[in-house]
Amino acid sequence: MADKPPRKRRRILGETVTIVVGTDDYVHTLHVHKSLLTDRGGFFTAALKRHWKEGQENKICLPEDCPMIVATYAEWLYSDKILTLHCDNPDHKKSHSLTQTEYLFIACLYFFAEKILDDRFANAVMDVFTKTLDLPDPDDGSCWEPKAPLIAAIYEETMPRSPLRNLMVHTYVDTDRKAWLSDKMRKRFEDFPEFLMDLLAADPDSKVVTGKLYKGRKTFYREVK
Repeated sequence: MADKPPRKRRRILGETVTIVVGTDDYVHTLHVHKSLLTDRGGFFTAALKRHWKEGQENKICLPEDCPMIVATYAEWLYSDKILTLHCDNPDHKKSHSLTQTEYLFIACLYFFAEKILDDRFANAVMDVFTKTLDLPDPDDGSCWEPKAPLIAAIYEETMPRSPLRNLMVHTYVDTDRKAWLSDKMRKRFEDFPEFLMDLLAADPDSKVVTGKLYKGRKTFYREVK
């Protein structure tokens, strides 16, 4: 008797779903096996039920999303790997702008994970984010913290108690609270009072050692049901 094919192989032999992402001149079409989407729970499972138009046509339109973000998600569904903008070039850490761009791309992956209610993907993104934050500048060994514009975007796109907000706080937390009450720090984050409040409320004993975020990444995981 022939061996049964692996479960994952059986899951990707069925029908596919067309996902149309973006609008106007920036539209990308993806074809993803339906079982990979519906096994996740959350948005895709609900949207592809037979009593909805999307489930009958096996087609979903995501006009407000970025094609690169959705394509990265689709790649992860098949490979369990997340390819970021500069994942093949550690030297991007020599550049402040490239580093912040990388951080923003990963944050956008997390926003998408929350939008489609895929906690497993959110946790996989958290793995990548903490590992990227830990990656040092090859020249001097220092780690670049997320800058104010990135933190502002994260606080705008997430809800209170979001694990991603918690991660941002832990990249800045310091046992010396007086530093955060200084005029310099108030001015730096005066447009982001929620972040300052979260920072000041953080556990004084939770200071993260530079380069060790990935080791404690499960602290920032979402609960997978």
